Amino acid sequence: MDGALHGRQLAADKHTAFRKIYLDHKDVIYEYDMKLVGDGFHQLLINWGLAHIAKCVIRYDSVAVFKIRERGKREQMARLKYDQGLDPLKGEWDEKTFAMNETEISIEEGKWHHVVIELVNNTLSLTVDGKTIQGEHVGLSEKKNNFGFQAGGFESYIYIDNVRVYEAEPKTCL
Repeated sequence: MDGALHGRQLAADKHTAFRKIYLDHKDVIYEYDMKLVGDGFHQLLINWGLAHIAKCVIRYDSVAVFKIRERGKREQMARLKYDQGLDPLKGEWDEKTFAMNETEISIEEGKWHHVVIELVNNTLSLTVDGKTIQGEHVGLSEKKNNFGFQAGGFESYIYIDNVRVYEAEPKTCL
């Protein structure tokens, strides 16, 4: 709509609206503008196959970065014979999904907000309008093969525009 992606959750789908983009990547920066209209929320999901690895959640009053439970990804990799040959969690795959970090924020309805999500090695950071949070987890360090924009909330729309995705350079200390 007007050159921007827009999505809305439908009750009949029994799932949030989701636009998946296939891209093999590891260290990455996702940058875009986002607008919330109505009672919804937005998530960017970082995935391997059908399994979620991590997510960044943006609500009107908070932002958070999550590490998602590992077991689903590992079982899918084995089933499809796509194992990367790494196991940074050394078989400890039952850790529950948890917020690595979260903070309060004030998102204005109907206004565009600039989002930058950076994933380098084991660190995931989320910046909205210059306010940054980050979390670390060894399970973030492997290759990903897709990501997606998610819209949640039955009486709302999420708009996404000016999307840029590019390889991140690991930072080095001098």
